[in-house]
Amino acid sequence: MPRVLILGSSGLLGSGISRILNSSFDVVGTHFNNAGYSVKESFRLDVSSPEIFESMVKEVSPDYVINCIGATSVEECERLPEKAMLLNAVFPNRIAKASKLFGFRYIHVSTDHYGTLSHEIRNESMNPILLNQYGYSKYIGERLVLNENPESLILRTNFFGISASGNHSILDFAIKSLTKSIPIFGYEDVWFTPLGVTQVGKFLATTLDRELTGILNLSGNESITKLTFLREVTLGLGLDPNLVIAAKSSELSSRVTRPSNLSLDNSRLRSLGIQLPGLKDMIQEELSDRVVA
Repeated sequence: MPRVLILGSSGLLGSGISRILNSSFDVVGTHFNNAGYSVKESFRLDVSSPEIFESMVKEVSPDYVINCIGATSVEECERLPEKAMLLNAVFPNRIAKASKLFGFRYIHVSTDHYGTLSHEIRNESMNPILLNQYGYSKYIGERLVLNENPESLILRTNFFGISASGNHSILDFAIKSLTKSIPIFGYEDVWFTPLGVTQVGKFLATTLDRELTGILNLSGNESITKLTFLREVTLGLGLDPNLVIAAKSSELSSRVTRPSNLSLDNSRLRSLGIQLPGLKDMIQEELSDRVVA
């Protein structure tokens, strides 16, 4: 059975991927604080130590490495650019170097957090517009990985799901508020192409052995606003969609410039024969894993 090492297996994406891959692969994970329960074995990993990482890779001897580790807080990346570069660029480059040394296939999870002109939907060949430290560090990470090992696969994506702790995702926040009839705001001027975590896992389960390389937009089929997404979540919960109040991103109390259109063109994905469900079905797929306290 092929062995998969998931870096960051205790997080929202890593645990979701692990849950899907466990049935067909020998899955091993890493954690920093909490190992979680998604893998049979998890190693504590400090990304600032190249020696610890290489020693772990030697011990695990993976066929595939999926990197779900990253600095994802846009505000924190702006305040701590060195930390952002370590997690989003330096460490991914270190993995790419190790992939050549130890002979494993490397899949790196990136982001959709790049600016575009007007409402164009960005394909893999279009140059992104870098608006903040988060986007900059993720883009530099992509370039370093592919320069080091062009056989790597970069997944640009914007995923949603329910975290094990129930505290880390937009879906966690929405469920906590909406199920208590607490209104929330949804931006009517921010567009994206969301994809459920379960679908990310299913994509990897069926394509790891296909040796895909380069940049791939792993996204949903529908470009929608954050407002529309949250109202669909509300409907999925059987609640009143008017609990989600329309707002403008300009009203966000932040000094960090953010892109208003994060939508990805998934034509390459569909050309691979990958059939994705619609947004409503993906929301139900993620909500079905919800544990009611």
